[in-house]
Amino acid sequence: MTIFNPAYTGTQEAPMLSMSYRSQWSGIDGAPVVQAFSFGTPTSNERVGIGLSIINDKIFIQRQTHAYVNFSYKLPMSEETDLFLGLQAGANGTRLEAEALESRNTTSGIDPNLINYSQFVPNVGVGVYLKNNKYFVSLSAPRILNSKRYLDQQGLYTSATDRVHFYASGGVNLFVSDRWTLSPFLLYRQVAGAPTFLSLNTTFNYDQFIDFGIEYNLESGFGANLMLKTQGGLSFGYAYETPRESNISQLTNGTHELILKIRLGNSSDSSDRRIGTRNKEKRVAIK
Repeated sequence: MTIFNPAYTGTQEAPMLSMSYRSQWSGIDGAPVVQAFSFGTPTSNERVGIGLSIINDKIFIQRQTHAYVNFSYKLPMSEETDLFLGLQAGANGTRLEAEALESRNTTSGIDPNLINYSQFVPNVGVGVYLKNNKYFVSLSAPRILNSKRYLDQQGLYTSATDRVHFYASGGVNLFVSDRWTLSPFLLYRQVAGAPTFLSLNTTFNYDQFIDFGIEYNLESGFGANLMLKTQGGLSFGYAYETPRESNISQLTNGTHELILKIRLGNSSDSSDRRIGTRNKEKRVAIK
């Protein structure tokens, strides 16, 4: 969640390291592949959290890297509710790997106007996160600058604009029994000029050690995920999605994601599970 909302940074009582690998539309050449890394930790000032987030997103011959330093500040609202304010600053890198076309089936050769291209553009993001043991609300804009990228093709310039991404999510914890918790939540994403992303999710948690979730979203269709947690601070997860469009489902084996979380140190905070949010926002394609 830190990679989409800096307000999540350091909200757990121990340092947390998260990594994931997502292969979308497996079996289709050039389909999106996303690797994500995040680290967050509380500081000696119990209200301050700091961290780092990196996303590497590749589609066909284009690779984008987003690297940010994150900061959060906690405002206690009551004994059970905290409001976290988040800020992040970093850069978005774009690389066009034209030479990768040489290894593909190009009977007519490579367009001479298509060249290797690399550029880094600074950006900033903000977010808020309302945390309670019974519910949560999250609002964020991880990249708020409409930065432009320019490509020089033998004296000709082509521009592209990075649009503002807005995310909103919220959910509740329904304590079915002493061991079982049911956590439905909603995730929404809006980008100017792009289709709206809306995802409905439900996560079942058993005794704080096993999470099993099902989802439906307007972009990918149906999905399921499983997260296993150990007492040593390790969490292993797997997620699968099946495309909603029949013409894509006939060509692909679905979307697969592997997740690893490592808690560095001891934590007695069971509420840092954050209502089944897992790394759901990370699984929204970076566009």
